[in-house]
Amino acid sequence: MHPALQRIVPPMTSTSHKGQSGRIGVFGGSSDYTGAPYFSAISALRVGADLSYVLTADSAAQVIKGYDPELMVTPVYQTEWQDDEEAARKGADSMSRQVVSYFSRLHCLVVGPGIGRHTMMLEAMKLVLTCAKDDQLPVHPELAKGNPHVTLTPNVVEFVRLWTAAGFDESDLPKTDSGSFAPSLDNVKQLASAFGGVTVVMKGASDHISDGKEAVTCDLKGGLKRCGGLGDILSGTLGTFLAWNSLEEKRSGEQAKDGGSQEQTASYQAYAKHGRSMGAQDVIAQLASVIEELAPAPRL
Repeated sequence: MHPALQRIVPPMTSTSHKGQSGRIGVFGGSSDYTGAPYFSAISALRVGADLSYVLTADSAAQVIKGYDPELMVTPVYQTEWQDDEEAARKGADSMSRQVVSYFSRLHCLVVGPGIGRHTMMLEAMKLVLTCAKDDQLPVHPELAKGNPHVTLTPNVVEFVRLWTAAGFDESDLPKTDSGSFAPSLDNVKQLASAFGGVTVVMKGASDHISDGKEAVTCDLKGGLKRCGGLGDILSGTLGTFLAWNSLEEKRSGEQAKDGGSQEQTASYQAYAKHGRSMGAQDVIAQLASVIEELAPAPRL
């Protein structure tokens, strides 16, 4: 395991208090997508965060609360606002203000799981990210630019969209023999730089990671089953490590940006047990053993 990761895992002592091992927020979810923010938030807890907040739609809040009572779920917008242009405009402002009010409680904010693409949600995310940049709050979002505290986790299809949005041409990207895009590590470094130094984690058989200056490849084996929810699990685990890194930076300045490797290892272990029937919950169940291997908890 990467020694930098081990250094940022908070110690567990008899004098520790609730919240010291990480307070993670997840801004996402909608009436159609309640699983995504749940997978992200619960993964943060299972990998070792103390508290996990979900900021979501009124129509999703009660459903997510029913999934697990450990999560603190707060509705920050009404789904019906999306049906009216004026209500949506005011809703974006109201929603962003509510999310921003949680900043003082959080060490990291995950933005985007299950949030959809309605213009109201996109506008709210922009407002939230602007405030997060001002507060230097580590953010793991679906969109951002010019914020070095941001981490993006696109798959190949999403990477191509970001690539073209940054002004690059699709024809510059390598392709496989079958004609599918296969962005290189150098491409990931280019994109991170073009987006102003955000960290880009391009998911795939091997994850390419860069902040525009340095670039590494994580080639740990993951499971072969591509079930729904894996990206959401990654966002929760990576969000926790970003929070720990933020806390550690205040003490020693250490950097560790490949915490997402824990999700790959958990996926590998879950697939070894369940094969074709592997689901997101099976991967989450393996996070405990993965983090225990990385940083064993003190024995009583």
